[in-house]
Amino acid sequence: MAADNLSSGVLCHVGYFNRGEHHLHGVTYLKAHTVALMGLTALLYRFGHSPLVAFSQTLLYDISLLCGLHASLIFYRAFLNPPNAFPRAVDRALHRQHGPILRVGAGELSGAHRHAVRDVFGGESRCLKSAWYDISRLQDSLLLRRVWSPAFSRAVRGYEARIRPHRDKLVAGLDAACEEGGSVDVDGWLALYAWDVMGDLTFGHSFGMLDITKEKH
Repeated sequence: MAADNLSSGVLCHVGYFNRGEHHLHGVTYLKAHTVALMGLTALLYRFGHSPLVAFSQTLLYDISLLCGLHASLIFYRAFLNPPNAFPRAVDRALHRQHGPILRVGAGELSGAHRHAVRDVFGGESRCLKSAWYDISRLQDSLLLRRVWSPAFSRAVRGYEARIRPHRDKLVAGLDAACEEGGSVDVDGWLALYAWDVMGDLTFGHSFGMLDITKEKH
């Protein structure tokens, strides 16, 4: 029976805990573990074992399973973990000494290369995001979404009325410049428009950049 539990622990690591991010679910795993211990103890007691024997037998099963799980974890990280191929360093400043990629944890790498953003955060990346970027907990995601949603829906529609006067000034200015003939510095006009919009939305009033000619700025 102990060998079966050791094998079960190894299978738990290989089939589940070796994949994905589990740092947010520690409390859930602890609750499930406690419920499983209590359930198995109650089951053994129901089959005629004394409470002490039922609990001690359950504890033996649990220790065997955990030993198998942690033995598999240690073996994997010592011999099979892909980041083992990279030098390990605690100080990120050692990038300059050891190279652009350092191993900073059991399954974590630190990259200091110009292509790192594309390779790590790109759409085709197979990298897992760290805890700083994790929104897998539904309650956290809903809270963040509740805060940010107005900024991309109702609030944006509310800004249209404030931006419209600046847009009209931009169009009128471009029309006047075109009627004068010659080339028109569209980039300059858009910069003036951007400053007026930012001033209005940020400070509550426009900088008046579109109210006077560009040459006077």
